[in-house]
Amino acid sequence: RASEVLSTRPYLGDGLGGDTFGGADLAWSALVGMLVLAPEYSGGVAPIPLTVDTLPEAWRALYDELLPTPAGQHALKCYRLHRMPS
Repeated sequence: RASEVLSTRPYLGDGLGGDTFGGADLAWSALVGMLVLAPEYSGGVAPIPLTVDTLPEAWRALYDELLPTPAGQHALKCYRLHRMPS
């Protein structure tokens, strides 16, 4: 559903699509950020100790499936644009 909404709107907003960053964007990014290895995920506290090449097989399958979708790219965008500096 996230990819469907994000194919026509820049943000999830309230969950139905929106023009500004909202609660659904925050929740989605928090849940998916580590899965797609968002570089800003750790906030500089503890870097993710994994790389794409060292992901467990099941995680790699989810990464490969999610990353190219609008929903996967959205999580990366939210971290890049909205993550507070630590």
